[in-house]
Amino acid sequence: MSDPSLEDSRSSVHLKSTLARHDILLLLLVLIAAAFLRVPQLDRESLWGDEIVHARAAKMATPAEVIRNVQPPHSVGYPLLLHFWMKISSADLHLRALSALAGIASLGLVFMFVREFAGPRVGLFAVLLLALSASHLRFSREVAPYMPQTATLLAAGVVWLRALSTNSWRSWIGFALLAAGSHYLHPLASTTFVVWYTLTLVYCRVGIQTRDGGFQAPPKSFTLPRCLSSFVGFLLLISPQVMENLERASWYVGSAAAPLTFRMYRGEILRLFGGNWLEWTPWLWLLLTLLGLIVLPRISLFLTLAALGWCAGTVSVWVAFKTAQSHFFDYHYFISHLPAFAILAAFGLDQLVKWAPSKIERPVAAVLAVGISLGLAPSAWLEFGRDWPDYRSAGRFLKDHLRPADRYTIRREDNLDFMVNYYCPGVADREVDARFLLNPEAWNNMEREGGTLYAVTRFPPETTSELKLSSFNRVFVIWQDPQLYTEETFKELFGEGKSTRPGNENAMNLLEEARVYAKAKAWDQACDRIIHAASMAPHLHAILRVKAEILLDAGRFEEAAEAFEAARSRVPPRERWWMSASKAKALSQLKRPREALQELIRALDDPQPNVLYLNLQIGEAHLVLGELVEADHSFQAALKIDPRSAHALVRRGDVALAQGFPAIALGHYREAARIDGPDQEWAKTRLKEVERARNR
Repeated sequence: MSDPSLEDSRSSVHLKSTLARHDILLLLLVLIAAAFLRVPQLDRESLWGDEIVHARAAKMATPAEVIRNVQPPHSVGYPLLLHFWMKISSADLHLRALSALAGIASLGLVFMFVREFAGPRVGLFAVLLLALSASHLRFSREVAPYMPQTATLLAAGVVWLRALSTNSWRSWIGFALLAAGSHYLHPLASTTFVVWYTLTLVYCRVGIQTRDGGFQAPPKSFTLPRCLSSFVGFLLLISPQVMENLERASWYVGSAAAPLTFRMYRGEILRLFGGNWLEWTPWLWLLLTLLGLIVLPRISLFLTLAALGWCAGTVSVWVAFKTAQSHFFDYHYFISHLPAFAILAAFGLDQLVKWAPSKIERPVAAVLAVGISLGLAPSAWLEFGRDWPDYRSAGRFLKDHLRPADRYTIRREDNLDFMVNYYCPGVADREVDARFLLNPEAWNNMEREGGTLYAVTRFPPETTSELKLSSFNRVFVIWQDPQLYTEETFKELFGEGKSTRPGNENAMNLLEEARVYAKAKAWDQACDRIIHAASMAPHLHAILRVKAEILLDAGRFEEAAEAFEAARSRVPPRERWWMSASKAKALSQLKRPREALQELIRALDDPQPNVLYLNLQIGEAHLVLGELVEADHSFQAALKIDPRSAHALVRRGDVALAQGFPAIALGHYREAARIDGPDQEWAKTRLKEVERARNR
């Protein structure tokens, strides 16, 4: 006969306690309040940058296309989930509803995670804190992976606790699957699962401290092999995504404008706690969290370690970004760690209640709950009422108003073109850039057809004489009759005189102006603007790259070579080979062929280079240096990649001719002349020249 008391001590740490009716009522009230903040008016604001990135990838026809279209540094899990969710509807409201539902579910899951360690009161406090968290609210109303990932992580935590108490294969397999699912949604909280798997070793030795002050011993059947098998399964499941993450991580490297310091980490933690909205909100969170951290070890050391390991994930995120020196570092990567802070803060709140006499604990708990609500609710309400530019209405305005003869242009400030174009895909063929005004033929054609040029900008024109304007909450659409366009109008529409605004927007404006002047071959003006833009935002690799290209086109080769070298350290790794190849062009113009050759060889070692192009250019560099054998080897290497490379065949003919083998040269020329393409005429010309020379 088994000992009943022993069986009681082995009862599940999950879901076994009976909730009082008033606890159920309070939980429902908090969840209803949370739903009130998360569900209404989900489509009030149009989608913005990252939301559109996810939506566009998810709209692909097949899962394989979705994976191919996920843009770095995003992971593939959320766009895939969104892809199937969009089978129902692709409306903005429906896209955001997925995050809203996940956000509400995460509240119930955090209650389930906490209540068996400390009772329903602490669970309710944790739910209340999360429900009124402005950060939790924000990402419950966005098309982003953070809330589905948070709910998945919490579900994994609940299943992990069940696995500890039952040691069933079903629970351990479920934990591995949910942990892997969380990683595929977003990888930056996966250190939490490593901590929880490690804590299983602690559980094997000491059990779990329960809310009544005792210990729940591991079941007699509990053995580590099941846990270890689950951990190995978790690692195997996430390994494809880990490899993908490591490849995508290259997009993070070296883009920070300044070294990432601990002060920046502290600032992002304050933002996580609501510092974006009200200054006192994060200090309230921190006070309760620190108090909980003091009292929790006396209640449950096991839960303390689980929560601390979870919270410490924020430090690992900061260390990762600090090591990479990436400008992507932001508090939204901490969202899935927020429940851990809420658990600690809930224990802090509970301790305040316990300091009151036992007879009035319940009224004190109610007063504290109301007080916390009043303290956090203003920041949550400010987040609920936030006001975003209306890209959707601007896009729909263009879609409704543009006639076939009309054209439109969008100033590329903070990806304005990307966001507006998402809502007007049917008129994409009519988009032009600022250089359109510098093309008299295109301009005259539009005017002859009676077309009008529309311009979209974030900033209203400083003077509105003869300009027609529609405003969509900080997005402006401007147009006028074609015959009235003047140089002053150009400045109004395209912001040539608006270069005093600080930050990246100003730098991007200057970049656009530089491109306009470069198109007109006004090199001095183009160079002045691009150099100014690069000095304002040296972390924006696009500006450094365009700066180098404009300097090269302007004939300022020494400066161009230096600029390409500077851009090489900033651009994504897969673009580095092109920076080296472009630098080699500048060096060739400076009559430094040996250095140009070394730069091209260097490019071959970069990630994802165009090996065919580089072998052709290396061969050309050897020819300039008179190294015929080495040149021939390079052109042969190019032909191994593309046997129909007419360029390589012509050059092999040139090498053979220079070595005194005209018959061999003719064979290469004839073969190249039979290949359609831009080099065919060149091959035919060389063939005729050699045949004519032989006939003499």
